[in-house]
Amino acid sequence: MSPLLRLLPKTLVARVFGLYFLELLLFLMVGLGLFYRYQFAKQIDSELERSRAMLEVAALAVAESAVIGDYDTIN
Repeated sequence: MSPLLRLLPKTLVARVFGLYFLELLLFLMVGLGLFYRYQFAKQIDSELERSRAMLEVAALAVAESAVIGDYDTIN
């Protein structure tokens, strides 16, 4: 008898519950993976919006300094 066959459950009920457990584990892992993927994409979009807002504020200050010729402030 091979070692792999000894790991299989002996009764039909144990096999059904084993398959049920593996299926639930698979669904949990897929769901968790999709959730983390969504959260990661959401975090990237959020940081992108924050950087755009900061760039707009900084661009206004730099543009005003460039108009009056204050290049030391720009640097």
